[in-house]
Amino acid sequence: KLKNEISDLIHQLTNGKEIFDFYIYFSEVFHRRQGFDVLLANPPYIGQRGNKEIFQEIARTEFGKKFHQRRMDLFYFFIHRALDLGREQAQIAFITTNYFITATYADKLRKDLCDRATFRCLINFNELRIFESAQGQHRRVSLFECGNKPNVSALTDTTKRVGIARPLVLNSIVSGHDPKTDYRRLMWT
Repeated sequence: KLKNEISDLIHQLTNGKEIFDFYIYFSEVFHRRQGFDVLLANPPYIGQRGNKEIFQEIARTEFGKKFHQRRMDLFYFFIHRALDLGREQAQIAFITTNYFITATYADKLRKDLCDRATFRCLINFNELRIFESAQGQHRRVSLFECGNKPNVSALTDTTKRVGIARPLVLNSIVSGHDPKTDYRRLMWT
């Protein structure tokens, strides 16, 4: 069942006509607005290890040829697709693992983000579990805008909290008032 669901996701990501064509189902969005204004996602975190056939299927598509690389994660494709679907200045928010910022095999993703987006905020939850039942942690919320704007500062938050996040703690972190979270502004050039 999981393989069928993943196959459906692949067709959606690669703009497979038989599953879901954004440009048909949301034709007004693309003809009148040139894309979505806001895109939000918590995509699946599926690494290539043990899932080689899924990634090979994507790699055979034009979309995959452009963005596939070894030892990557499936959610990278979701970010690339969000950049395709958002119009200029679209606001994009993703909940993902935090590894893509430094992972060796995320360089195509980072380059695409630097070329086509402007980082606004990166919240690194580290060991704080924002989903109580989710396996694996190290979550990051990344907020960026479609379109590259040089010399814009981005807020970076890194919490030292551990355990399970509760609404008050999450609100404190996101609002910039958590005493156990480091807040910095970085310039992206």
